[in-house]
Order: sequence, then C-alpha cells, then structure tokens
Amino acid sequence: MSTAAVELPQTSRLFWRFFCGIAARSIRRSFSTVRVLGEDPAGALDHDGPVVVYLNHPSWWDPMVCIHLARTLGRDRKHSGPIAADALRRYPMFGKLGFYGIESGLQGARTFRQVSRTLCEDPHQTLWITPEGHFTDVTSRPIELAPGLAHLARDLERAGSRARFLLKCS
Repeated sequence: MSTAAVELPQTSRLFWRFFCGIAARSIRRSFSTVRVLGEDPAGALDHDGPVVVYLNHPSWWDPMVCIHLARTLGRDRKHSGPIAADALRRYPMFGKLGFYGIESGLQGARTFRQVSRTLCEDPHQTLWITPEGHFTDVTSRPIELAPGLAHLARDLERAGSRARFLLKCS
C-alpha cells in the first residue's frame, strides 16, 4: 500500500452545526417514531479509540440519520465518511461535513483504504460507511458488502488499532 500523503476531509464546524440542525428538523417532521434495537445507543460511540459504523443504504435518509446520531451521541468525536466522488462533485457541501470522495474501481479502493486508515489514526474519529456502495432494498438478501470494509478492518488490526466496529442493517 502506498504511503503517499492523502487529502483528508476538512469539516467546517459552522456548517456542521448548521446542517445538524437541518437533519434534526427534517427527522422530526418526517418520522413519528425512531426505534433503536440492540445495543444502547447512548454508549455506542463511547469508545477510547476510533469507531467504524457500517450500515446498509436503502435511502437518502441514512446519511441524515447518521448525521443526527453523530451530533447527539458523538459530540466529542470527529465524523467522516466516504461518498461517491461524482456525488461529492455534484454536492460539494458534503465535503464541509467530513465526506471524502471515492472513485469506482481499483484506484478508488486504494484511496478508500488509505484515507480511512489515516483518519482512524485519530482515537476520536468515527467513520460512517455504507459498504454496499449503492442504494439497496432493505429486503434484499443476502446483504452483499464491497470488500473495502474487510480490508480496512484487516489494515487496522495489523496496525494495532483499537478500532471498534458497529453494524446497523435494516
């Protein structure tokens, strides 16, 4: 793996706060109930090391919910996530929220691993990843994940990272 310098996402604190407000209002207006099953969400991001949250991606609501969770549960953490490079070019505001563009193909996979691994050197980092790589029907089974998540897990384990991986699937 190349050790060349990578361009890391730069989050605008002001824009992050502004967009968190938009996400919270949108969720309140559009949902009557949000249910959390399994692990206590209040402690999910409470970890002394990087956290990788991976989830399926059935709609555009997923990033909105993740941003809202990041704001409410992970206030003291940094938040980033990969997004299709063409989507980031179309919506550059997402770059101000910590998203980093990934091209498809082998070079994109290398960039994903390098940027994600570098971000996870910070113990306060949370990565939000949709490893299916595209919108997927929640009833589709089996869930097929792109191999980047497994490679990232192996990279972090080899580096001695104390990363915690959390799963959310609908």
